[in-house]
Amino acid sequence: MRKAIAFVLAFLALFVGMWLLASWQREQYRRAEKERRDLWVFSIKGSLEKGESRVSLYSCSNTDFLLSSIREMPEVESILFLETIDLSDVGIAELPTFPHLKHLVFNGERGLNNSNFEILAKCKSLEVLGLKRTNVTDSGLRIVSQIRTLRFIVLSSEFSNEAVENLRTLRPDLEIKRTDAF
Repeated sequence: MRKAIAFVLAFLALFVGMWLLASWQREQYRRAEKERRDLWVFSIKGSLEKGESRVSLYSCSNTDFLLSSIREMPEVESILFLETIDLSDVGIAELPTFPHLKHLVFNGERGLNNSNFEILAKCKSLEVLGLKRTNVTDSGLRIVSQIRTLRFIVLSSEFSNEAVENLRTLRPDLEIKRTDAF
């Protein structure tokens, strides 16, 4: 009986020790992630303060957080999303808060889809849009035609010729370029 009790106590001690170690590791990861986010924000804000007007987000996580951290900054004229990990509707909803945002490029952004163009239409200064490897479909190009401030669009070959021609018909004033090189 004593051996059984000793075994149960040893098992419980091992379990509690593993749980404490896992909790400690989660906390360390959380702190490191917060430090990475803060470093990104510091870096972006520093670039903007030095006169940069373009923000490039390449293969980063916490994209929504970064956008909310730099929103309403008048210095931002261009944002390039290059295969960010977690761009969502929440982050895309931040884009109209940038007062002078003129250029947007989405390259490898699976978070962007047709329904997001209603949000992008609220960007008051958006003139240039690039779309490559997104979840935007041919029918989404019809919605793009409703972004009245848009003057130039770059589309990859993932869009059909028919959809591009329909866009040309809907918006003859819109300059359309087809390329896979962004």
